[in-house]
Amino acid sequence: MEAVNASILKQMEATGFKHYKARAECFADIMDAFTIAAKHHITLFSPTFIGTPMGDAYCDFWTNKHIHELRVLWDTEGRDLHRIIQTIKPIEEYDGKVDLSFWDKDESK
Repeated sequence: MEAVNASILKQMEATGFKHYKARAECFADIMDAFTIAAKHHITLFSPTFIGTPMGDAYCDFWTNKHIHELRVLWDTEGRDLHRIIQTIKPIEEYDGKVDLSFWDKDESK
């Protein structure tokens, strides 16, 4: 996880990186999700975290992976990452609402 300046983020966007936002039940869930991504050599740039260790936490980050790839990985390897999987969206579409459709498609574990 690296913090980068705005001009680098613009270049990343031009090469296919997307800016996502998600909500988690706690900060530890975000750390678990990012640790799993790192284990699989998935690059998550410029993360921002908001929240406390004992309540809802929010994160946004840039990556070149599609939401679906992240959801599958976090569902199969995560302990309790359902809230992140349910709320992750491109940042411009983020509304914080829970979306259960990932599990409706029988694509989870």
